[in-house]
Amino acid sequence: MNTFRVLLLCINGLVVIRQYYVLISHPTYNRVGLHSWLFYVVLYTEILLIAKLSQGEFSEPMPDEVKRWLRFGGGFYIAVSITGLIYSSIRHRKYFKNWRMNTSSLVIAHVDNKTNQQEEVKLKKKTE
Repeated sequence: MNTFRVLLLCINGLVVIRQYYVLISHPTYNRVGLHSWLFYVVLYTEILLIAKLSQGEFSEPMPDEVKRWLRFGGGFYIAVSITGLIYSSIRHRKYFKNWRMNTSSLVIAHVDNKTNQQEEVKLKKKTE
């Protein structure tokens, strides 16, 4: 049963990652999708269940070696996340600096790095 729940969270997590990527990479989208909200609610419920049902589960304290590795892994995860966030924000700013809005369509001024030629691509706006 636990394996099925973890597998279900991982599969739903893939959809959530894609929805978040679309949110941060396209300037015309301004909200996350339904799967993201569903994932957050399920994850919050799982955390509440774990907190409620895990009281008294471990009678001995965690060994120091395990604590050290958890601190190292957590610090490494935070460092990589911050580095990726900084890199993606710099790359995102450089990629989208040539975007300009028009009333009827979105005009993308894209410069090809190999030929240094500028081309304009027109996309129709979604009307909501």
